[in-house]
Amino acid sequence: MQEEREFRLDKSKFAVVDVQDGAEDLAYWLTRPPEERLAFIQYLREMMFRDAPTQTGTRLQRFFEVVEQ
Repeated sequence: MQEEREFRLDKSKFAVVDVQDGAEDLAYWLTRPPEERLAFIQYLREMMFRDAPTQTGTRLQRFFEVVEQ
């Protein structure tokens, strides 16, 4: 059984940094086990897409149009 992990967002730790300064973040995540990395990726996906229409039970509208050449 997969262990449930709870991630918490510490809003006091935000900083604006240059994209090139990500070496420290990379070094941290390379020390973490693959299961934790994947769990955090899933957490970020859920945060990003939690309010997407497809998550509320509605489906994306499918349509097509015939175009004369």
